[in-house]
Amino acid sequence: MNYDFSTLNDKDFEELARDLLSKKLQMYFQSFKIGKDKGIDLRYSTTENENKIIVQVKHYRGSKFSNLISVLKNEELEKISKLNPERYIIVTSLPLNPIEKEKIKDILSPYIVSTSDIYGKENINSLISEFPEIEEKYYKLWLSSTIVLNRVLKNGIKGRSEFAESEIVEKIRIFVANKEYDKAVNILNLKHFILITGAPGIGKTILANMLTYQLLAKDFELVYVTDIKEADDAYGQEKKQLFYFDDFLGSTTLDLKSSRNVDTLIVNFIERVKKDKQKRLILTCRTTLLNQAKENSEKLDNSKIDIAKYEVKIEDYSKLEKAKILYNHIYFSNLTDDLKKTFFKNEFYWKVIKHRNYNPRIIEFFTDTDRIEHEISYEKLIINFLDYPEKIWKHSFERQISEASRIFLSTMFSLSGRYIISEERLKEVFDNRINYEIRNNNFTKANNLFNSTIKELQNAFIKHTLRIYDHNYKTSEFFIL
Repeated sequence: MNYDFSTLNDKDFEELARDLLSKKLQMYFQSFKIGKDKGIDLRYSTTENENKIIVQVKHYRGSKFSNLISVLKNEELEKISKLNPERYIIVTSLPLNPIEKEKIKDILSPYIVSTSDIYGKENINSLISEFPEIEEKYYKLWLSSTIVLNRVLKNGIKGRSEFAESEIVEKIRIFVANKEYDKAVNILNLKHFILITGAPGIGKTILANMLTYQLLAKDFELVYVTDIKEADDAYGQEKKQLFYFDDFLGSTTLDLKSSRNVDTLIVNFIERVKKDKQKRLILTCRTTLLNQAKENSEKLDNSKIDIAKYEVKIEDYSKLEKAKILYNHIYFSNLTDDLKKTFFKNEFYWKVIKHRNYNPRIIEFFTDTDRIEHEISYEKLIINFLDYPEKIWKHSFERQISEASRIFLSTMFSLSGRYIISEERLKEVFDNRINYEIRNNNFTKANNLFNSTIKELQNAFIKHTLRIYDHNYKTSEFFIL
């Protein structure tokens, strides 16, 4: 193994260190909640000595050895002397050579008596190889391994950003698995399909993506579909396949009233997948759309589709899970240290976690520096986002994108409310609209305007996907987030 631990936040890494040391040393190490640790991250206690073994865990993502030495010498040494443990252990995600370990030992003498009590990146990777059951527990770790990432990329779809390495790693970093996640995994394994529902921005897509990555890592081939007929056509015998149908009642503009067969196709395909051990099906949709569809289709209503329904609800998130989601977004964000500290001043994070409009998508917005106004305090900005979530898109639409992008989006919305639009059709109507703006509103057209506008809006307002059929025909499509 050669993990760099970049997908783990500092608390994740500390928990990994605890589990590995507990297994290796056959001792139970206590861990503590986030806060000032007074020099203790992990501790082994006996009745005779509360501080028999103290462990300090330093996860220095993208940092240098000199920074570690500075902290140990100027901050930790004084704390250690007050604690006076019988044994002191250092764990760090930094790679360490023998000379560097000796330097740490000299600084922390007499508390560190041997360099074997200094665990660097290489040592942690060795322990992971020694105890694979612990590696399995930390899905954020093994999903980011080179071998697994290569499998995911191989079995994914070229041209879709969800299956680019950087996108996968980013999603792994911020995702928080809870007991409900295990429930979703069990539903998919037991029923062979899962229907993920919930309100917008609640976490349906990231849950579906995480389930997808895990299956791709197990050599399932991904078939991403926007029409149930495509899924039927792509169905292969004796082949491990995962069919991923995102927003299956919305993105296809499914009209159950006007189409007599589409509900039958959906129900029949689900039944087919349920009976095939080598197939998995992930469906996502908004709860309201599912309710409307069942109201309009007797076949769907009677199909027992709900047996594999998993609804993502904000009420299901505990305060701890909300805190972890918030913490991951802060930890892996591009916020300055001063802005990050805002959340911890006077326990401001509690106002966020307990807010009635708490939503992962809102958190994503206010932890992105590109979306932050500097005219008002960051704390006030966060509360404004939470109090008036509709302002998130309004502000971005009115003040953070170009006039051409606003024209592009309004053009997409004008196409009869369709979610998915081919590139050819969109370019045609966009060019017509631009020509209208030139004639009537003195709009100045830049070179390569269509492509530059797509780049500006990609992943913020729209998704651009490339779909390939039979290795020959390919089409480029867009949909609004």
